[in-house]
Amino acid sequence: MKPILVTMLLLIVSVAFAQPDVEWTHTYGSAANEQARCVIQTADGGYAFVGTTRDTQYGDPDIWLVKVDADGSEQWSTTFGGDLREAGMGLCAAPDGGYVLTGYTTSLGSGWRDLWVIKTDANGTLVWEYLDGTFENDEGWCVIPVSAGGYAVAGYTETGSNDTWFQATLHRLSEDGDLLWSQEFGEDQEEWGESVVETPDGNFILAGTTGSFTGNRDAYLVGVDPDGYELWETYRHIGNSDWGHAACLTHDGTGVFVAGQADQHNSDLYQAFAARADLDGTWTWNFRYGMTTFYDYARTVCALADGGCIISGITKDYTTDKNDMLLVRVDANGYTVWRTQIGEADVVEWAFDMKPTADGGHIIAGYTDSGEGGYDACLIKLAEEINSVPEGEEQVPDRHGLLRAYPNPFNGEVKLTFKLERPGEVAVNLINAEGQQVYHDALTLTGGEQLYSLNADGLASGTYLCQLTTGSWQAATRVVLVK
Repeated sequence: MKPILVTMLLLIVSVAFAQPDVEWTHTYGSAANEQARCVIQTADGGYAFVGTTRDTQYGDPDIWLVKVDADGSEQWSTTFGGDLREAGMGLCAAPDGGYVLTGYTTSLGSGWRDLWVIKTDANGTLVWEYLDGTFENDEGWCVIPVSAGGYAVAGYTETGSNDTWFQATLHRLSEDGDLLWSQEFGEDQEEWGESVVETPDGNFILAGTTGSFTGNRDAYLVGVDPDGYELWETYRHIGNSDWGHAACLTHDGTGVFVAGQADQHNSDLYQAFAARADLDGTWTWNFRYGMTTFYDYARTVCALADGGCIISGITKDYTTDKNDMLLVRVDANGYTVWRTQIGEADVVEWAFDMKPTADGGHIIAGYTDSGEGGYDACLIKLAEEINSVPEGEEQVPDRHGLLRAYPNPFNGEVKLTFKLERPGEVAVNLINAEGQQVYHDALTLTGGEQLYSLNADGLASGTYLCQLTTGSWQAATRVVLVK
């Protein structure tokens, strides 16, 4: 086996950040199942979230809108639905202090899932509603206010105009809920729209998933002008099968971040990803963020003032049936700043949404099985991060972390980037599919960010588990050798 090249990378930054503390956690629900799918901060400093509840007359889920104060205490809640299934997926504030929410209904309209948009006043009372559906499934996933007035709703329809299975959709509504236009987007396979942002020039970027370009699913972006006409479309192939779930504008408004999950080379293992694209759809970077877990999903992304972002979602390891909430902060180039999990032992937690708050923190919405019974909706308030390294000093990570392996699959040599909290002994191992250790190296390294180049000329093609161990800490990622 050829010698291994180890290179030390010093990361010099203006400031570094400690992981945020949890200020408070609240659960909301009954003995039935509830979940929070989207959360916003309200003008009074409190929060509102939309989701679903089964605490209904008929037992099927209804759309559930809940208002809480700044400390998370419930102020009021209301439901929308009938004798069949409904779900609330997206929420935004209205200029008059009310709320606009979207999702789907099976009680109204065609009898299948119909896209449903509801406008309420500040107390949750219905003001108007908009329905759009076919004889198949139509759903709304995200609603945003538009600078010219009214709202834009992202979703998908199962009966696209070119007879495909699914087409991504964008609906443009007036302030009174009248349809201004609706458009379908996609090619000859399946497309889903899950998020939409308005760009500084008044255009829209619709984000989701496509199956039309590589023979599998990929992250998907469509540029749309104010009248609903397509400007461009693009995809990003990250793993073998990718799902794009969320998008947000970068802090400076020059691009968008996209978050989702990518599988690890035709396996059941998924890694969270974040990607960045310019406003014309040009991709600038993408990275996956996976550790020793069975899967990591990213369901939402928030831009940060330093040019980076935070993704949040779900993580689950091999040894348990429980999920924890996942948070990963990355810098403007996509590199990991920190990664953390929020969860209790033997409790399932799931994060669907996260938004920035006026005090510099963040609010997370999801569900947990630690409440009254079944699954309860939950909100978690995170404090503002604290600068932990003075300007001009070297950043040493506050914990060890495996960042990524690239290229992957690889032919001969794979590079591993990882962080060490402090100097120490590091063991690098490769485990083959039969569980045998086929490679081992022991290193003594200083603290900081590391680049490790591993030459595998003596190994056969296949999938390997690459393990890094230092002290009691271990991280792993799967790599695929192709010759």
